[in-house]
Amino acid sequence: RLRGFQGAVDLGRLLGRNIIHYPGFTQYFLKKRASCILYEAGFSAENVLVLADIVVKHWFWLDIYEIKRAKELTDVFLRDAAIQYYVTKKSGPYRVRSINVILKDDSKHSGYRILNVTRKVRKILKQVKQEIRDCKQVLRNGSVPDIAMGEQCDTPYECQFKAFCRVTGSM
Repeated sequence: RLRGFQGAVDLGRLLGRNIIHYPGFTQYFLKKRASCILYEAGFSAENVLVLADIVVKHWFWLDIYEIKRAKELTDVFLRDAAIQYYVTKKSGPYRVRSINVILKDDSKHSGYRILNVTRKVRKILKQVKQEIRDCKQVLRNGSVPDIAMGEQCDTPYECQFKAFCRVTGSM
């Protein structure tokens, strides 16, 4: 992990793929200590689960850090940060002080730079909330959306449902 975050509890190592347990273990460690650092901290609110790469707790304040293997901030990274912010904030009782994106930076001795994107995230929060509602509505419909496979299946990330779509004929 990054050098500036030593002494962290790595929930990813502790829990592996048992993602259902991440929020409970996260709350346990946050309640147990006045200050702590967690890797892969889990938060759940409104039936949405997020795993934050790094969470730093200072009393009732949380600073969230998302690590990206890129040199530039993209809209996708910003939206990811906004979802993290929204769910973490809703999961309470802690207050999210900042949401940050860590990017590669070869010009720095550390090899990375930290961008505080809290203001940018707050500006798109309303849009992100609507996108979460839209995604939930698709899941509630109970049927496969009638959308042909295309560029959206690989951009910005490869979709985990591609194999399903191939089998069901959504091509």
